[in-house]
Amino acid sequence: MGRQKDRERRKAAAIAAADAARALDPAWCIRGDPAYMWLLFETPSGFAVFSVSVYYLRQPELIWTNFVKDFMVANRILFIKQYEEFEDKSAAINSTTGLDKRLRDMLKKWTRPREKLAVGSLQHQEIIEADKELGLTCAYDDVVAELIWGMKNLMRTVVPQEKKVLTKEERLPMSKALESFLHRYNFDVKPEMVNDDIVETACFLYDCDHVVEKHSKSLHDADGHLMAVSGLNSSEWSAMKLATALKMICYPQERIRPPPEMFSKDELTKIRGDAEQYVNKLHRFGVSKIYKDLDYAIKCKELKLSQMSSLVQEAKKAMESTDEAQSS
Repeated sequence: MGRQKDRERRKAAAIAAADAARALDPAWCIRGDPAYMWLLFETPSGFAVFSVSVYYLRQPELIWTNFVKDFMVANRILFIKQYEEFEDKSAAINSTTGLDKRLRDMLKKWTRPREKLAVGSLQHQEIIEADKELGLTCAYDDVVAELIWGMKNLMRTVVPQEKKVLTKEERLPMSKALESFLHRYNFDVKPEMVNDDIVETACFLYDCDHVVEKHSKSLHDADGHLMAVSGLNSSEWSAMKLATALKMICYPQERIRPPPEMFSKDELTKIRGDAEQYVNKLHRFGVSKIYKDLDYAIKCKELKLSQMSSLVQEAKKAMESTDEAQSS
């Protein structure tokens, strides 16, 4: 009984200590944690302070994929701490007058001197770093720019208090990583053409590519078996070709009909004729699952490429119509 009471007293003391620490420092639980950094995010009506998990920023080329509707993992990256509306944002942070008291107090509440604060522009970086009272080091680079773009793309989600909608101009510049991804597929998408449908379709395409890349290495672990048993050099085969061959070997009773151009006559003869010699060499259920995943991803990719082509053409026509209307 005494031990139980002692445990309860220690638990109550720990809770009281945590409450006291929280009262003194609302960010005490992540203070000094290198896994997080601070972010000042400007919205149409004000400013918000976020803590950001740097884990998801280690691959800048993938940041955009985390801020797309159903694909969103932004709730694991960003944690909003405070949002304030400002009637005159230009007075809140100004090259001449610096930070006004309200915005400075907002930053002081969450940050401490020598901590890092990501910001949305070089101008904000210069103004905030010049504030000796805050003593912050600011960051504005390509990684932060990608993050800011993602947050703008999901403004109503990451800052639900914001009621205004960003204009197309305010959503610029376009994510460089998204632009690079679209160019890989020869889609010439100007920043003004980007819309939610294009971004979401691009994310579908990325997801399909990811499925192929994810399975490619494990599939090629079977290269040695194909060479030893059938004399087939599969090291340069695509993931889908290799998965189809392994599926035919593991499930010879199934009537799998690959495209005529996938295999040569000699390859098909060896794959079908040597199936029995692969017993206990391949993981049948793993092969079946990978084949199913790849088959779905590749068919989905073909569909999404067709959709993207239509979306880009529509966006281009809309942009040209807008340009003509403005010039007339």
